[in-house]
Amino acid sequence: MDLESYEEVLDFLIEYFTVRVKDEKYLIDLKCLIEGSRKKKTVTIRPIQLLFLEYREKFNDYSIMNEGERELWIDLLDYWQ
Repeated sequence: MDLESYEEVLDFLIEYFTVRVKDEKYLIDLKCLIEGSRKKKTVTIRPIQLLFLEYREKFNDYSIMNEGERELWIDLLDYWQ
């Protein structure tokens, strides 16, 4: 994935959350943030991350990230924040 391409980043985030978020309301909210970013031609990564963390805390969904996934999130936050 090219971190400079907001289209690729947003497509990745939709796929990522579709697989990991089991609550429909949170999934819809995350997708709305992502599509809002797409319309604005940017990536609002911090609000997306905060909503995902809220979901994890509320549903006690602390699936373990592998090292590659962890590094990817660090890269995403560093680049788009």
